[in-house]
Amino acid sequence: MKKKIIIVLFIISMFINTLFIYNAKLTHTKYDFAMKQIDRLFQYNFELSRKVAITDGIKNIEKKITNLKPNISQLILTDLSCSIYTYSLLHPTANVDLIIAIAFVESSFRKYAKSSADCLGYWQINPKVHNVDLNQIYDGNYNLSWAMNIYNYNMKLFKNNQTLALNAYNGWASKKNPYADKVFMQIKKIKDI
Repeated sequence: MKKKIIIVLFIISMFINTLFIYNAKLTHTKYDFAMKQIDRLFQYNFELSRKVAITDGIKNIEKKITNLKPNISQLILTDLSCSIYTYSLLHPTANVDLIIAIAFVESSFRKYAKSSADCLGYWQINPKVHNVDLNQIYDGNYNLSWAMNIYNYNMKLFKNNQTLALNAYNGWASKKNPYADKVFMQIKKIKDI
């Protein structure tokens, strides 16, 4: 009889342990599910806030560009703004107002602009002087990258003299060149938002 009672108690304890383990697994599964849901929620909120920040950044650049009253389509405005915003993310110290002003003075924001000196794109890059890929020259990101490389090179060359660097960008590094003044005037208009 004692053996039967011990066996029954053993079976009952095994059953209780099994229930406890099952309940613990179930609780753990619920916990995992809840944590996954919380992670998804945080990820969604992070993605949403990132999208909002990107949209706000692009809209801010669009606002600066439209303040110069260009005669361009919404498509060109968005393309140009996205290129400038992307560049500003990759180069946080970049002066967005300067980038916009140079594009306005160089091409009036015309993507396919071509000067009499055969300079191309928003920022009027000269393929005769710079070894550019002509298949990409009208891509806003590519054109802007070249523009800023040229400008930054000029800044180093002229020991951070922005006037001479801008005038050199225009092809004539002289204080008599009115180009830098035109760019500075556009920057002032941008800042007057």
